[in-house]
Amino acid sequence: MGLVSERLAAISGAEAAIVALVDHGDTKTLVCEAVGGIDMAHWVGVRSPRRGLLAVAIDTQTPLVVADLPADERYDPPPEWRKAMADIGMGMAIPLVASGESLGALAVVWRRGSDAERAARSEFDYVQMFATHAAAVLQRVRVQQQHARSDLWLEAAGQLAQLLLTDVDRDHAMHTVGKRLQQTSGADIVGVIIADAHDTTDVASVIFEGLETPAPPDMRLPRQGLVAAVLDSGEPIVSKDYTRQQGYDPPAQWSSEFATVGLGMLMPMAVDGEVLGVLFAGWRRNSPHEKDAFTEAEQVQTFADLAALALYRIRSQDYHDQLIALQERDRLARELGDTVLQRLYAAGLQLMTSHDLAAEPQLKRRLMTTVHTLDQTTEEIRKAFFRGEPTEPGNEPES
Repeated sequence: MGLVSERLAAISGAEAAIVALVDHGDTKTLVCEAVGGIDMAHWVGVRSPRRGLLAVAIDTQTPLVVADLPADERYDPPPEWRKAMADIGMGMAIPLVASGESLGALAVVWRRGSDAERAARSEFDYVQMFATHAAAVLQRVRVQQQHARSDLWLEAAGQLAQLLLTDVDRDHAMHTVGKRLQQTSGADIVGVIIADAHDTTDVASVIFEGLETPAPPDMRLPRQGLVAAVLDSGEPIVSKDYTRQQGYDPPAQWSSEFATVGLGMLMPMAVDGEVLGVLFAGWRRNSPHEKDAFTEAEQVQTFADLAALALYRIRSQDYHDQLIALQERDRLARELGDTVLQRLYAAGLQLMTSHDLAAEPQLKRRLMTTVHTLDQTTEEIRKAFFRGEPTEPGNEPES
């Protein structure tokens, strides 16, 4: 755009040629993209309200040619523009339109009474040609950016899937999901909240990136508001005005930081119909990524699905490890039981032999009582050690 504005100013003799684009994140704002002619490079990047002649040209997609720009009641430039262009006369505001969308406007102004101003009256078609070319370039750049962003999502999802298939612990896996989501989507705040199957009143916050107030691992939070709605329904929530979404009820310690969020997403982390948690992503109002991100909810859900699979895999591995430990415990118990029973049986035989050899009736009775006690002990040990196969974790009988 800088080359377009510089060339147009040089060829037409204009005092200034300015490219102003509609802010991608806030359509009520214009951003100065390029300035040609006068030495006002510091204008580039300046944001101003969408108003005046430029707004009319953009909204109606109609070129405007004004013979005496300062005298036109619609002339309402930012104060710094008005001061720098105090001597202008004629001006043009040409909308930059591509595929039916107004991307911005090209503003061209000439010094009052100059030869270039008089010549410009017959050169509107040339200015329009520059505007058409600029719009085509802008559209091509945006398409390239969209393709690049799409490729970035695919690359990030692929890398994340490979990582989560390795042996990683829960916290490392969830931090990786959050970081990659921030890098790819431009989200300002990302969080992973885990449901607790044994607690219907609280949830656990594993990570929250982007907050000034750090969140410690496994921080307990009330199961309420929008998070509870997603956990209960398994349905995502995507809102352009997150803080006004019905049911919005953030943790008190983060209410001030969440107040700046515009676009917000709560995506269920579910496997086989079981909602294991929620992935949150939020963009602050007027974020340059907010508009693109709104169209990428499906990609954010993919990250939530990958996080859910990682959690499920980690949980399954934990159950497997517990099952192996239980099986090993039962094996040792069986071996120990065999040894103890053999010794008790041998002791019982010795006592029976002693009973048969004993001459005193009182001694015989005492020996027989001891034999009965050993028999009862043997039976109790047999029941304790050989009562069936090991149970799965979480299904052990209560003591």
